Amino acid sequence: MKTRIEKMPDRIMGRSLEDKVIPTVCNLKNMLHKLKQVNGDYTQLEPWERRSYKAYNIKAIK
Repeated sequence: MKTRIEKMPDRIMGRSLEDKVIPTVCNLKNMLHKLKQVNGDYTQLEPWERRSYKAYNIKAIK
């Protein structure tokens, strides 16, 4: 019997989870890592990280 491994989709609401949202600067993984480092404080993010935060609607997810 085969087991199926569930994984997240490549895209959520048309946005890639892997590709950089802002070229050469920030992707979702990097932004979430930084958000964790600053204990979820949005104001501590860099401007390009804030754009990613808003683009992925992280506040609603939290």
